[in-house]
Amino acid sequence: LLAIIYSFPVCADEHDRISIKTIAENCNGCHGYGGGGVGIKKLYSIRNKNYQYFIDKMTEYRTKKNSNIMNRLVSVLSEEDIIGLANYYYPKN
Repeated sequence: LLAIIYSFPVCADEHDRISIKTIAENCNGCHGYGGGGVGIKKLYSIRNKNYQYFIDKMTEYRTKKNSNIMNRLVSVLSEEDIIGLANYYYPKN
């Protein structure tokens, strides 16, 4: 049993990372596909934000320690993930 436990890597390398698209798909439930919000009123839309605001807010969520759902969800993301999500939602033209 110990041999099995110790055969797993302690931390994942870049090949084991979850894709940004997969992370973004988890945001769809509240923020809608493409960040456009949900329902008639487009609740929780992030489309009207901008690239830098998104990074700043996600970083704030990641570093704050409270029970807000965004704090709990974003706490597992790396800085690279946050920048990847910003590029996904706000592609540079």
